[in-house]
Amino acid sequence: MSNALIRIGSAFFEFINIMIIVNVLLKFLSTNTKSRFYNFIASMTEPILEPLRKFAMFDTVDFSPFVAILVIEYVILPVYIALVIKLLG
Repeated sequence: MSNALIRIGSAFFEFINIMIIVNVLLKFLSTNTKSRFYNFIASMTEPILEPLRKFAMFDTVDFSPFVAILVIEYVILPVYIALVIKLLG
């Protein structure tokens, strides 16, 4: 049971990371920001990125996507795995 939850959680966090990368690529390529696809990606990632922009903006360079991926991979995911193992053994 715990292995299944760990796999589901890992897949979820990987999906979030991919969405953050897609958001960065769409902004970099300056695609149509009024498209439904862009709005969907932005609505999923901006709640994560917006608070980080206060700390991860240097001049005009936005490091918040990089910081978000690092936090997810090295803080949130290990804590999630530890909680699942602790609670479900």
